[in-house]
Amino acid sequence: MLASVDLLETFLFLRHVNLAFNQLTDLTPLEKLHNLRELNASNNRIAKFPVGQWPSMTHLNLNNNAVAQLRHTCMPKLLILCLNNNQIRRLTEPETGAPYFTEENFPRLHTLQLAQNKLYLVDSTPNDPNAPNTLDIRLPRLRALFLGGNSLTSLAVYSRQVIRQNTSELSDEKSLSDETEPVREEIVKERDQSALGVLPELSVLNLRCNGLHELDGLTLETVPKLQYLNLRENFIDSMGEIEKLQQLPRLQTMIFLENPIIEMKDYRLEMRVTVPSLRRLDKDVYTEQENEEADLLLEQRRQEKAAADVSGIK
Repeated sequence: MLASVDLLETFLFLRHVNLAFNQLTDLTPLEKLHNLRELNASNNRIAKFPVGQWPSMTHLNLNNNAVAQLRHTCMPKLLILCLNNNQIRRLTEPETGAPYFTEENFPRLHTLQLAQNKLYLVDSTPNDPNAPNTLDIRLPRLRALFLGGNSLTSLAVYSRQVIRQNTSELSDEKSLSDETEPVREEIVKERDQSALGVLPELSVLNLRCNGLHELDGLTLETVPKLQYLNLRENFIDSMGEIEKLQQLPRLQTMIFLENPIIEMKDYRLEMRVTVPSLRRLDKDVYTEQENEEADLLLEQRRQEKAAADVSGIK
């Protein structure tokens, strides 16, 4: 097994290198191999994310290593980046919160694999809304994102807003004596934002086994072209959460196995009625009969709601 790649430093015209299943801890000697196109260094002991001058690199596989922190680098032609089963805790700079995954750094990246890491969201609860986002992926061409097996308990974004009190509610004496307008703070969930970042071309998203209790953050502004969503092994338990996915017009496949919601009465029917674009749920494609039943029920409920709205106006 190899423990060093120092000997490769002089092979300047290498294009395809496979170093999988060795005992490597450092790829620094390869960082000046400007002609590298594909590098497989999976199943080693690499701790530092490489920052090589690799203008032609298209495939980089670092699965099953010990990478704990990313670093800023530019790989203009990289298409696929595999970082499954590492020790990565955040995708932004600890000091500034600046994201590592941006169009400037990875303009062509279409597949990003980050399953089985240590990713978490410090802003997944409203306890500290001013804490920096640890995800914030900004890749305009990304089509597939794999985040299973992390600790992303929520994708919601919270902010602290200052609410100015109505001075008419205060006494004239107090209004005259106080020079500053009375205010109070409220913690507000930003409905159109997501801790994921901005992913306009994303079609495949895997969030399996993250401890998710809610589906905030999966918004039309963030993932407008999402088609496949894997939420297996989470804690989604209400149709109210599923309703949040109605805004995604292209969503066709959802995986909810090993979530409490699958025990719900008429589970398949209600999911299809709630998300009309759905064509496959868990392991099974909807049959023609199931689609017809769901469409009829959906139309019936729309008519009932319309009638109720008219009655309310009268």
